[in-house]
Amino acid sequence: MDPATASLAELARSLGNVTLAKESDRLATTILSMESPAVELMPEGAELDVEVPSLVAQGERPAPDPRTIGVYDNSFFVVLPTSALNPFAVQQSHDAVADLFTVIEAVAREPGKGVLQMVSYSHDDGNTVQHLFKLTAPSGRTATIVLSDAQWRKLLKKQYRHPWLTMLSTLVYRRSARSHYHVRGHLYRAFGDHALAVDERVWLDRWDSQPPRSARHLLYARLRISSEEPRDGKIAELLPCGHYENIRKIQIFAMKSPACSSYSCEQCGCRVLLPEDDRELMLRTERRRTKEHIRVTAEWQVLDDQVLDHSMQNLMPASALRCALAAALGSLRLPALVCPPELSFLHFAETSAVFHALDDTLKDMQTINARNAQELFEMLVDCVKLARFDGPDSALTLSGQLLPGWSEDLKRWLTRTHSDVLDQAEVSWEYGIEEPVTSMAELASMMSNTTIDHDPTGMDDLQALVHHGGVDR
Repeated sequence: MDPATASLAELARSLGNVTLAKESDRLATTILSMESPAVELMPEGAELDVEVPSLVAQGERPAPDPRTIGVYDNSFFVVLPTSALNPFAVQQSHDAVADLFTVIEAVAREPGKGVLQMVSYSHDDGNTVQHLFKLTAPSGRTATIVLSDAQWRKLLKKQYRHPWLTMLSTLVYRRSARSHYHVRGHLYRAFGDHALAVDERVWLDRWDSQPPRSARHLLYARLRISSEEPRDGKIAELLPCGHYENIRKIQIFAMKSPACSSYSCEQCGCRVLLPEDDRELMLRTERRRTKEHIRVTAEWQVLDDQVLDHSMQNLMPASALRCALAAALGSLRLPALVCPPELSFLHFAETSAVFHALDDTLKDMQTINARNAQELFEMLVDCVKLARFDGPDSALTLSGQLLPGWSEDLKRWLTRTHSDVLDQAEVSWEYGIEEPVTSMAELASMMSNTTIDHDPTGMDDLQALVHHGGVDR
């Protein structure tokens, strides 16, 4: 490694501990990491029970290498606001579900990092499934609770009211590629390659066996031909609302997708497609987004593997760097089928703080006085250190508590920014800057709505497909 590249690596490592100063709100929260299946917690003689991956029939098998779809970290966690600094204490009741909520609340009273581990297993008869939860508070105190399968199913009905439960069920049921890699990682650590081969073989023929249908096919499926004889080339169709309507069969297949999606009964105005159809269309759209994301990720990874550290003869326009920042940050936006939105780098308030610090620094500049890649990276790091999270007394520092994987994504963002801007030949700066697909203004608007609290409603529509007939069980 040449000296310049080594210096860049050193700068990148210096960002490894970037997080919020202790005056900020983040240190007044509990970061609850989640692990499943925690095989080491199973009783002796028990048999591991792993849930069916959600949408296995309507989804595509995740790529063997998570890097190809932009997943560099498979950790799961949720941020719990700390309401009071009371000691860890749990009063056991006769209801295990209530006990679990009590323990979660107790863990949330201690700012710092806690852990929630879960494993499902059955005994010799194979019919009685139990779910074991072990919680470790930031202080190190632990509590273990076992739920019956009926209690676990009852608990799941409350998931959209509790962010931690939403995230846990997303992990357990493998509703994203990230959760798929997390579960397989635990299987590998517990049982080795054989367990991965078995898990792969069980679901291999079921992936994508019932791909989501188009609006045209969904509309046609909702129409039921009546017993009346066709008249004038038309057939009477029974709509879900109960009314009959004459429509040419060929007319449906000539309609555009939006017209099929919005098609309504002429008598009562009710849409023909039902909510579950809308969820299937949403899944179809997410699959298209995921395919495009994989294509774009491959292009960025080619740039990731390059070493660009040449001298710059011309002054770099600040607009070129702003566009590179926006493009690089946009490359880290992951589709919902790849990663839960709550775990996305773009979701976190820390990212918003850094984004605005960089943009505020650059928007009033005409040119960047950097002679080489090292000086450019140093300038970006200096801008990061100016970031304010929640007022003038909460600057980002090099100490304290950080979200899992956040600093690695920060380094990836800055590294891609400087690689992208150097990859654009300097002559391109003389002919104007091409705006990225995701503009700085669009990202700024998106970041302005970012908060610390994790709102589960952002995942409800897609995840609802799992709970309304979308699970192949």
